[in-house]
Amino acid sequence: MIFSTLFKASMKTQFADRTNFFVDIFASGLSILSDFVLIVFLLGSMRTIKGWTLAEIAFIYGITEGGWGFFRLFGEGLHNFEDLIVTGKFDTFLLRPVNPIIQIMLQKIDFKRAGIIIQAVAVGFWGIYSIKSDFNLVFWFLLLKLFSVIMTFEINIFLASIAFWTTRNKDIIVLAFYSTKNASYYPADIYNRLIRGIITFIIPVATTGYYPLSFLTGKSLNIFYLASPAIACTLLILPCAIIWRTGLKKYTGSGT
Repeated sequence: MIFSTLFKASMKTQFADRTNFFVDIFASGLSILSDFVLIVFLLGSMRTIKGWTLAEIAFIYGITEGGWGFFRLFGEGLHNFEDLIVTGKFDTFLLRPVNPIIQIMLQKIDFKRAGIIIQAVAVGFWGIYSIKSDFNLVFWFLLLKLFSVIMTFEINIFLASIAFWTTRNKDIIVLAFYSTKNASYYPADIYNRLIRGIITFIIPVATTGYYPLSFLTGKSLNIFYLASPAIACTLLILPCAIIWRTGLKKYTGSGT
């Protein structure tokens, strides 16, 4: 009931000016698509990078960017969590008998971010139909995108929680998430051990695209690569819950 009420309220507010609504969706998708266009130009003369084709990179890109798109659709409040802390607006979420995270996610559903999802799906499906594999890549693309959504939310809940101690955390988000997300557009084996270790074990964004596709395309015979998204998402749940709950206990409100 709460979800449907807030969903309808956000939809009604943003759909008031239909022309602006659709222009925002188009502009949002186009601005993010420029990242993939850059990849196309970079690979234009090489055709492959360490044995990975543009189509395979498109598959990875579609998964990563799709997860980011869904997060921005519902997670705008988490993305700008420091603003709630600085202004004291977070206090109001603690007065209602609903989980604060759910309230933050539903306070504003940013429909213009649908453009990110649309272009990510389009790029990913282009990659699917250009990749030769014995597996049903459409099924795996959709499943891995789901894991990408879950992981993106988990990572950003963790990073948002840091604001309970630092108040401001946008620079941390840029350093810890944006940089690793952009790095995960490419196959992890093009990086040195340090970068590969970071995007595999610390901020495991490479586990939703690179590792599963390595197995699906026969580049690796390690079956655990296919399970890496589920393993990573499961292992992230506990630290996310701990830091969020600890931060809530530490939070004393804007009036103190």
